[in-house]
Amino acid sequence: MAQLEQDLNVRLFDRNKHGSHLTAKGRDLLRYVEQMDCTTRGACLGDRWR
Repeated sequence: MAQLEQDLNVRLFDRNKHGSHLTAKGRDLLRYVEQMDCTTRGACLGDRWR
């Protein structure tokens, strides 16, 4: 993931000693990837993908 962040020049996760969570850009990327997967598989489920 760190390499992807470096390649994209964007921080996808906020990390600290207690764990990590997605940044706003990370959530945007996740939605984009989920939509691509949904489209590719033809398995979109209602509003989840909008």
